[in-house]
Amino acid sequence: MKTFTTDDLVRFVYNETTAEESSAIKKAILENLDLAKTYQGMLTAKEELEQGKLNPSDSSIEIIMQYSRNTVATL
Repeated sequence: MKTFTTDDLVRFVYNETTAEESSAIKKAILENLDLAKTYQGMLTAKEELEQGKLNPSDSSIEIIMQYSRNTVATL
């Protein structure tokens, strides 16, 4: 059985694998508990990332703006 890397699983989670790769990964996930746990963790992380904030906080914007003002002032 082929050994799959973390990169292979990431590509699978984001539907970036070929049909042949996807089939082999699905089979491996069913047969390997450790791989299945890693895959499930990646799915959870992907879902959490997709639900995360999409806008920077006001304090982050202020820090960036202050850095920009300081950089321009030194030119």
